[in-house]
Amino acid sequence: MSITTSSNSRALYWAGLVVAVSSFGVVLTSIFYALSPVPAALPIPNVDLTDALNGMLAGKVTMMTAGMVGVISDVLFIAGALLMMVLRRSIASLAELLGWALLAVGVVIFIFVDTLAAGVLTQIAVIDNGLSIFAGFKLLFNILFIFSSITVDVGTIFLLASEIKAKAPIIAKPMAWTGLVFSLVGLLASVLYFANIALPQVIGISIAVISVIFGIYGIQIPRSSGNA
Repeated sequence: MSITTSSNSRALYWAGLVVAVSSFGVVLTSIFYALSPVPAALPIPNVDLTDALNGMLAGKVTMMTAGMVGVISDVLFIAGALLMMVLRRSIASLAELLGWALLAVGVVIFIFVDTLAAGVLTQIAVIDNGLSIFAGFKLLFNILFIFSSITVDVGTIFLLASEIKAKAPIIAKPMAWTGLVFSLVGLLASVLYFANIALPQVIGISIAVISVIFGIYGIQIPRSSGNA
């Protein structure tokens, strides 16, 4: 093994570790969002603002925890995605590289979602007669959540489609197919938000399942790079 190949393998090892840790961090984030009241934690079109505000107050601890864990996980995942784009550019398909790029962009958007959850919305919720202010920030939270979900789902579809076609895939094809199906379901549920059809739990479950798959993907990268 040449020095260049060995160095690239070590870099892939650490890239995989970052992807795995950050992905499981997103799973933990999803759990805390799931423990929070749905009107507060998930995007619902035309949500009753009083329910959302009361939910934000009741779920203050879990919402803030979700946001704080989420921001850290988001930053790490973006770093891992960028590393994967650079380190695999010579052997990856265009679909894989596009997938990583869209995933990075989608998670950048989600940083703002998690930041709002980490303290902004909970602070606004306690303002006396602040329902109109809360309404604007909750709408921003919902729209950013939906656009992030759409971007991540599309990126996942490109990346996992390339995995399914690969002669030497990083993860097992049944797992790639599972991720692809959940991405398509999450994408449909997110788009239906704009038709005033609320499927927030479907979106949340899709994100959690995709994150588990990327966690396993990250674990498998060291093996594929010869550093198991």
